[in-house]
Amino acid sequence: MLEPLGVRDVDERLYRILLTHQHSTTDDLARAVGLGRSTVATGLDRLEELGLVRRAATRPVRYSPTPPDTAIEQLIRRRHGQLDQLRQDTNALVADFYAATIKREPQGLIEIVAGGDAVLRQARALEKTTTSEILSFDKPPFLVETLADHDEVGNESPILDRGVAVRAIYTTDALAETDRFARVSKLVRLGEHARVLPELPLKLRIFDRQTALVPLAVDVGVMHSVAVVRRSALLEALVALFELLWERAAPFASTEPLPEPTPLATEDQHVISMLAAGLSDQAMARNLGISARTVRRRIQRVLDLLDTSTLFQAGAASVRERHIP
Repeated sequence: MLEPLGVRDVDERLYRILLTHQHSTTDDLARAVGLGRSTVATGLDRLEELGLVRRAATRPVRYSPTPPDTAIEQLIRRRHGQLDQLRQDTNALVADFYAATIKREPQGLIEIVAGGDAVLRQARALEKTTTSEILSFDKPPFLVETLADHDEVGNESPILDRGVAVRAIYTTDALAETDRFARVSKLVRLGEHARVLPELPLKLRIFDRQTALVPLAVDVGVMHSVAVVRRSALLEALVALFELLWERAAPFASTEPLPEPTPLATEDQHVISMLAAGLSDQAMARNLGISARTVRRRIQRVLDLLDTSTLFQAGAASVRERHIP
């Protein structure tokens, strides 16, 4: 059971014996486990080094186990630290590999993946191996025919659960798709950091600042080929572009209910959030499942509740009164 934490089978047997035979000597344990005294002594030294065993300053020396909940948790933390260091060392090795590859074969810098299914598989594979960060430009066209058939929240929530930081910039058009605003709002509540711009120069996903997916060509509405860009000056430029536009983008105003009392109903908050994202009346109607005429009535209601006469004034009042970021 403890082998993944660096504990040998024979040492685990000793530890288990100690759990029920505390304050035992080396000879006691040798008889209990049926091994030679030197083998047991060596095993006890290893267990002590791992923090699983304590020795008492007595004659003869007696050993007691460290409580399992404390000892094993310490081993798990130690192993996490070792794995984190391994990731850093691996990144350095990967950088050396691609630097050498680019010098020898510059065409190895970019790999072309063609076909909608192949592109989607490549994206999913990179998501599964990402350990720290995903940066994203989100704009049409999409990797799937219809967003209604795509479990966007179900796909990203395990990534967020792993502690991966996701930062995404959405265009207004991306949020105008039916139900998209609600989905992004849920992702924000789960931990995604989202911002909005009217336009983006391209679609983009960057994984751990090691690999990027950049679309090459599109069919009608659907991306069908991407370039997989490895560690290089080109990738660094794409990261710099993301950071530049991230600073310019407006925070995404989630539809999460406000914690403080407010005269605004939930549907009013949704209207304000969508207005802040730049959605048109028609796009808001698609997201809310109502008519554009009803949307305009709700906008007027928000103006009245905030005691404003223009959308600009309503936006300023919403920020001042913390209805949106």
